[in-house]
Amino acid sequence: MKRPLYLAAILYGLSFWGMPAHDLDLGWHLLGGQWILEHGTVPSEDLINAFNPTWVDYHWLAQIGMSLVYAEWGFNGLRLALGLLMACLAKVLLDIIFRSAGRRLSTIETTLFFLGAMTLIGQVTSIRPQMIAILGVALALRRLLAAPSRFEIPVLFVLSVILTNIHVYWIFVPLLWFIYRCLPRLLRRRHLDGRYAWGGFVILLLAGFVSPYGLLGNSATLPFGIWTNYSLLLDYAVTTHDLKESIAEFRGSLTVDGFLPLLFIAYALVIGAGFNLRRFLVKFPASCSAALTLFLAFRTLKFMAIFGVMGLPLLSRMARILPRNIPHRRRKLIEKSTCILFCLSAAELCVYYFPLRYDTTPYFKELPLDACRTIASLPLAHSADKPVRVLTHFNYGGWCRWAIYQANPRLDYRVITDGRTQFVPAEHYTLSFDLFRLHYDWAHTLKSWAPDIALVEKNHALAQVLLRATGSWKMVYEDEKFALFVPLDRPQKSQ
Repeated sequence: MKRPLYLAAILYGLSFWGMPAHDLDLGWHLLGGQWILEHGTVPSEDLINAFNPTWVDYHWLAQIGMSLVYAEWGFNGLRLALGLLMACLAKVLLDIIFRSAGRRLSTIETTLFFLGAMTLIGQVTSIRPQMIAILGVALALRRLLAAPSRFEIPVLFVLSVILTNIHVYWIFVPLLWFIYRCLPRLLRRRHLDGRYAWGGFVILLLAGFVSPYGLLGNSATLPFGIWTNYSLLLDYAVTTHDLKESIAEFRGSLTVDGFLPLLFIAYALVIGAGFNLRRFLVKFPASCSAALTLFLAFRTLKFMAIFGVMGLPLLSRMARILPRNIPHRRRKLIEKSTCILFCLSAAELCVYYFPLRYDTTPYFKELPLDACRTIASLPLAHSADKPVRVLTHFNYGGWCRWAIYQANPRLDYRVITDGRTQFVPAEHYTLSFDLFRLHYDWAHTLKSWAPDIALVEKNHALAQVLLRATGSWKMVYEDEKFALFVPLDRPQKSQ
């Protein structure tokens, strides 16, 4: 049954190309990739945000690929690329299930565990570098589930270096090595040479230096020098509670709406039904991997996909769903029916969501692309030593800066808030959210930031205040969702 299951899994992965290209971070990813291609180097100064002096663009390698795909095939090309990536991930997940469980799982159990993992991953799936990193983590786990090999360390080191220049999830590769190679050595449950286990761990940890923001570039101008890629990990770890509560992907997984909390409970019940202390201890690396990532996922939705990958070996080894006393003939019939149903459903989804057939352009009405292109054509005053400040919400700053750059790359326009949180004080985002909600001392924030133009959703309280402040602000553009306001006390360019 393996070949039909692989076919169904790949088709199911391809169906993710129905995902709209409207991720809130995609705008600044495309801008970063385009800028790097045009200038032949990675940015160190921030060309997006008016208040942030530096930009550690650690996604740069993925952004180049995304920009090349977009330049050639547009947003549908990015959707196709996501589908192909998810198809690869689906194949690797099945590999992990088969390597973890051997022949002990039935077709229906394999299908359910695969769909469960893909559902968890699907909670954070979008067109962004994070998805490439998740595939990389899955590839590392698949390798480590097998016996050590001659080229294991070089292959995983190259994978870690690639991921270092794509996403902070590169750290999960040395972490997996520690769990699957170093822990068995410490517990004396597996015969491994100590130099191999610990030497490999150190080598993989050194991958963070192999980057333009490490040893391969001019790191002297960066806040943390050659340690920049490691300091990013610390920046994630010390994210404040207020910022987590304000940004959806930083919230705890049990606080989100929908069926996700129920999926967590189902995972616990399935593990509990097949729990055996002896088996748990024998398979300690898989148990440790699942427990660690389950904790991370409970705390932060952003790690849900990592849990979906790294928790899969334990689920496959310990869970039992289908009773073992079913007659052989009936079991075969159930398995064949499950496999056929899975294949047909996956094929239908794959065809239905094909980018040239499934139109996602209505989703772009949710983005301020037209409004920000209009900003590039407005006669705003420009100072040689100060960029034009564009007030934007956290959700739209990256898209707005990209749209302005597409309209006129020579304009030095910077947004005040965008979707990047690295090395930016959490207080900045708190002030921004308070401003758009008219909370606390929002008027002082608006005055101190002194924007040259404000992009505001019309349903925000701030939009209503600016619309009524006819002596201070003037609305110069509106569409179904967004409005642009310019302050009347600021000089404008002559037409």
